[in-house]
Amino acid sequence: MMPRWLPFAASALGAAALATVGLIGVAMRRWQLETEHLVKRLALTSEPELDRAQTVSFEALASLPPPVERYFRSVLRDGQPFIRAARIVQAGQFNMKMDGNDWRPYQATQFYHLSPPGYVWDARVRLAPILDVLVRDAYVARHATMRGALMAVVAVVNEHDRPELDEGALQRYLAEAAMFPTALLPERGVVWSPIDENHATASLTDGATTACLDFAFAATGEILGVSTARRWRAEKSGYVIGAWGGRYGRYEVRNGMRVPSEADVYWNVDGRRCSYITIRVTDASFEFEPAVSR
Repeated sequence: MMPRWLPFAASALGAAALATVGLIGVAMRRWQLETEHLVKRLALTSEPELDRAQTVSFEALASLPPPVERYFRSVLRDGQPFIRAARIVQAGQFNMKMDGNDWRPYQATQFYHLSPPGYVWDARVRLAPILDVLVRDAYVARHATMRGALMAVVAVVNEHDRPELDEGALQRYLAEAAMFPTALLPERGVVWSPIDENHATASLTDGATTACLDFAFAATGEILGVSTARRWRAEKSGYVIGAWGGRYGRYEVRNGMRVPSEADVYWNVDGRRCSYITIRVTDASFEFEPAVSR
């Protein structure tokens, strides 16, 4: 015979489960609204530059270091309009352990604006069949934020108002600009310095923050990867400086531009290259500046 309390316990558990599902649903919706708000703020910070040409000029590339000029001639078309904004949809794997291999699948959508530089990256990392961590990194109006929450309910990271975070976010933007390459032109504020026939340094300043990265180029022009000996990394004890980089692959033609559709990002820890995220671009769309006569 069924104990008299069992139906009541089952009902209570069912109600608790429904309440939990309801709580998660509300939290997920709130997360989505916060992302949409940040994306709108990102668009509002965009500054149209109607007083200057907004199309690519190969003639203007002659003053750049040779590998940089080769790169732009390889991936862009003379006379094409500058990109104003981009939306990149990604899938890949995220490594949960810096010193090991605990790869989990993720999906993300990232929104970029180029003048001034900024982005919002909204991702969902699958920990288990019905358990996700939502992660949102943003660089909006010269300030970076980083949030992560289990099922959008239990906070696991909430970083903001830190210059180390701002610098790391601007470095990330500079590295990812290979996916929307007019962002790397001098007209977008990037300053290129020569290293050798296949390497050059790019720097970008936004307000009080400056990001610098070394770029490696293929003989055929494409960016092979980026690296720096100085990027802030969050540890339990606080922020520490580490060596960081990324590698690009599988270039594809999108809207007349040749852009990478794969990337592998890593930290150098104790002399070892430790990959922590792989990126596969599944979709990309671009908003272009209106053409202005030179």
